[in-house]
Amino acid sequence: MLQTQNLRFNVKYLRHLSLINTLEVSSIIPISNLPSTEEIQLNESFVAVLSTNKDEDLTGFINDFKKRNKAAIKNTGTGVALLCDSPESGFGFVYVIILITDPLFSSFGISDSTFGVLKLSLGSWVNNQTESCLEVICQVRGVNFELNKELKRLENEKNKILKVIKHSKGAIKYFEYENDRRIQERKKLEKSVVRKFRKIEKIHEKSMETKDLYCSVCLNDFKNVLFLPCGHIEVCQNCLINNLKLEVGDITQDDKKCLNCEEHIQKALLVSFN
Repeated sequence: MLQTQNLRFNVKYLRHLSLINTLEVSSIIPISNLPSTEEIQLNESFVAVLSTNKDEDLTGFINDFKKRNKAAIKNTGTGVALLCDSPESGFGFVYVIILITDPLFSSFGISDSTFGVLKLSLGSWVNNQTESCLEVICQVRGVNFELNKELKRLENEKNKILKVIKHSKGAIKYFEYENDRRIQERKKLEKSVVRKFRKIEKIHEKSMETKDLYCSVCLNDFKNVLFLPCGHIEVCQNCLINNLKLEVGDITQDDKKCLNCEEHIQKALLVSFN
């Protein structure tokens, strides 16, 4: 059995090879990055095939690899391979795992396995990688450029969000200030209403104590009109209308004065002592 990470395969060696129990996957690479078949001497480098037992669940791994291979062929014209190392070989060789259906293995006529394994010396591999490395460097530069552009865009988005947050904090602070101010104004208004109400109560109590209940004008009807803002009750409704020429509830513009304190009458309200 041969194990790559947590996956276990049945291995069949095609030529003499020291026993390998474990392959460590380094990366997935395009097959086009492999040395040419002449340089790698395919007949000597093709060392083993991998297959699976039916009872082992490798379906997900194999299907994913096939999808990647199919996408690579569609985009570049060549498939992909797994680049592996083996601690047992002292890392003096690299192992490449490729689908057995790849055209690379067509001349061998193998159909009862899933993968083929190539064993390449590091020397032949490195000599062939200069052009590939340059290509990778260009790709990395392109990716780095795109990343920097995306980073700049994200930085701009961040600045916009920070401005919105700052504006929102300012708006929240303003609304809190306005809310506090209105609460204070309401408290002052409530206190003013309470004071005026108590003042009216005192005037009413004083009127009741002195029995001064009759209209100061006609002296016949009970007083039932309250002057604002002074709070005095001096006349009946008839005298308010007929003598002072005012209506209950109206806001006055004329220079009408209270009969008691001579303060300007802004409004007259009807009251009852029942």
